[in-house]
Amino acid sequence: MIEYSFQQIAEIINGKLLNDSKDSLPAHEFAIDSRNNIQTNALFFAIRGKRFHANTFIPELAERGVRHFVIEDDSVTQHITANYILVDNVIQAFQQLAAYHRKQFQIPTIAVTGSNGKTIVKEWLFQLLTQDYSLVKSPKSYNSQVGVPLSVFQMDHYHNMAIFEAGISQKGEMQTLKTILEPTVGLFTNIGSAHNEGFTSRTEKLNEKLLLFNDCATIIYRKDQEVVHQCMQSKFKNKELLAWTLKDNTFGLGKQRLKLPENITSIESENLGHCIATLLYLGYSTTKISKRISELHPVEHRLQIIQGQYNNKLINDSYNNDFGGLKAALEVARQQANGQPFSLILSEFKQTGLKEEEIAEKLWSLLRNYSIDEFIGIGTFFQQEFHQNYSYGKHISTYSSTEEFISTTKPTKFKDSTLLIKGARAFRFEQIIDHLKERRHDTVWEINLSAFTNNVNYFRGLLKPTTKLLVMVKAFAYGTSAKQIAQLLQFQKIDYLGVAYAEEGAKLRKYGITSPILVLNTSEETFPTAVANRLEIETFSISHLRSLISYLKQENIKEYPIHIKLDTGMHRLGFSESAMEKLIEILKSTEFVSVKGIFSHLSSADDDNEMEFTLKQQACFEQMANRILPFCHTKPLLHLLNSAGIVNQQLKQFDMVRLGIGAYGISHQKEAQKHLIQVASLKASISQIKTIQRGDSVGYNRAFIASEEMRIGILTIGYADGYDRRFGNGTGRVIIRGKKVETLGNICMDMCMVNLSEVPEAEEGDIVIITSPQLPVTELATQIGSIPYELFTNISARIPRRFIVE
Repeated sequence: MIEYSFQQIAEIINGKLLNDSKDSLPAHEFAIDSRNNIQTNALFFAIRGKRFHANTFIPELAERGVRHFVIEDDSVTQHITANYILVDNVIQAFQQLAAYHRKQFQIPTIAVTGSNGKTIVKEWLFQLLTQDYSLVKSPKSYNSQVGVPLSVFQMDHYHNMAIFEAGISQKGEMQTLKTILEPTVGLFTNIGSAHNEGFTSRTEKLNEKLLLFNDCATIIYRKDQEVVHQCMQSKFKNKELLAWTLKDNTFGLGKQRLKLPENITSIESENLGHCIATLLYLGYSTTKISKRISELHPVEHRLQIIQGQYNNKLINDSYNNDFGGLKAALEVARQQANGQPFSLILSEFKQTGLKEEEIAEKLWSLLRNYSIDEFIGIGTFFQQEFHQNYSYGKHISTYSSTEEFISTTKPTKFKDSTLLIKGARAFRFEQIIDHLKERRHDTVWEINLSAFTNNVNYFRGLLKPTTKLLVMVKAFAYGTSAKQIAQLLQFQKIDYLGVAYAEEGAKLRKYGITSPILVLNTSEETFPTAVANRLEIETFSISHLRSLISYLKQENIKEYPIHIKLDTGMHRLGFSESAMEKLIEILKSTEFVSVKGIFSHLSSADDDNEMEFTLKQQACFEQMANRILPFCHTKPLLHLLNSAGIVNQQLKQFDMVRLGIGAYGISHQKEAQKHLIQVASLKASISQIKTIQRGDSVGYNRAFIASEEMRIGILTIGYADGYDRRFGNGTGRVIIRGKKVETLGNICMDMCMVNLSEVPEAEEGDIVIITSPQLPVTELATQIGSIPYELFTNISARIPRRFIVE
């Protein structure tokens, strides 16, 4: 790794040294997220966000031993002794340093941009080229204004080719990324609707993206996209344009023709076409390309978090192995461990370009930094160079092969622990996952934690910097997993969590959640549970408040935090206008409660036709709250808005908002839905395929009678799993191999049947999409006259939850 002295970095980014840093260690790492595991010799860039200033995290980092900081506000220097570089704009300094680092390497650099497919194309190119090149690539989907610099900082002396992706959401961003990347080869995937809202037209967006290629010698793109082809021809007349075509699943470039594999989707064909064109440009023969394609694996550009057999978590990242990906996976695993013992199973590295001792040193540094309790290395390298010459001080075991590990290791070994499993495809680590995972059900409820983060960040972006955010995790986090979602929200430093019952909050405390929790429904019987677990209590009536005060007085607990619920027109729980005087009288005379919040609930914030009523509720809330405020010992948090209310800019945010279904990717407001991703996907499989004849019946009560010979599939899901009986008899649709097919007959308790006539290629064992972002739960709810809340929360506890991180 190229090392930069503190003095040198200050000169590169035109910064001012605020102390004598001549003796400071050179920077080995550049960091921007205080939540990550940061080495003590890292340089932390304190980037100012819309809702935060990273300067506030410097004291915590200093306690962890970090001593190098780039800042744009020097107030922190009065309190924390460290090495500082003062700049005008931290994020620009971060990008400036990345651009300087990129210029130290004269190697072929492929930049991938476009609306869709960037990550898949990049990952497939990595697979196709890794046998011949020592590659550096963007980890995961690092393609933003900060993701690109983080990718570029991975470049090192042993790399001889780079593949980076670049994404933009508004005008003006691509020129910055172009300055950082300075690609030699440009690859344009396609132009679509993603991020349309940031541009006045699709043409403007296309022209902005193509700024990345201004200094490229060669540009690769698909000629069949007419608007892209015309733009390329007019803008880049003096460049080598490799414009390829796709027709009848046949790739074409000039006289070169290549038949693509059967049974791949049109999107996969397009992504593969970009890769083939790149390999032809690099001089590969069609024979060699065909062989490499036959060895290509689907891209799983996301981590899976799977339940193990003995109260443990398996973090599956077993599709490739490189240092950038390993570090990203270790960050996720560290977060997931949450205090549990943390182990790593790792395959040896292939085609890195590093000497064995360099690999060992680099890996050893990561193991020490992430405090891994047990390291398990698989491959001859670990049994020789690594195991013999390095002492970690914690348990190490090595195996020559995956088969040896499985045959000699019992699943009980990893009881009550977190296990990261990361390896190159050749080691077939999916066998390890199968050996250790919990055996429960062929159907799975897949929760995308990255999508959840995206949704929360969208709503955070609508808030004023001073507005706090409470996220609801009641009802098992809307049927997903309260434990996983709450841990993620705590990691994201969300202000409050909300639950319905005290027992839900108590479980979160057992999971290690320390964030403030508001419980919305308590009774006299559950006061002890709420108090014992430091849960803030909603009170909604005079009798409820008196019961609570009586309990607190009995336990001699003073100034316990409560939130007063007001009824402003929904007429569920809450103090009505007529109860105000009695409520104020009680507050004036008690020392046992402290009003931490005052709130109400909007009944129709997602209905534009009810805006008059919503504004009336808001005015009523404000009026009632103002009557209470003079009698509160400290200023309470006023909170009124729900998910729909946050989006509506006509409404007041007050001190805090409560985010519910929106965090899970569902909104009835079209503008909001464009930015949201449904977090959960329900997947089943085909357990059997049959051919039935005309006149044959299907399922209970012979509800379906075949009018002709047809193929049917029996799926591993029924109403006991949460697939409502109302989806039967053709009302429901599922996706198999990219096509929607209808249900046949009545839904059974544990299975259901579908029509496979339109999917002749379907096979037993195929994955079946019940709901996903491609088949939204809103669409399913409409089909049966229900709502997304009901469908989400009805997913049975017997369905295993699988978590993914993209």
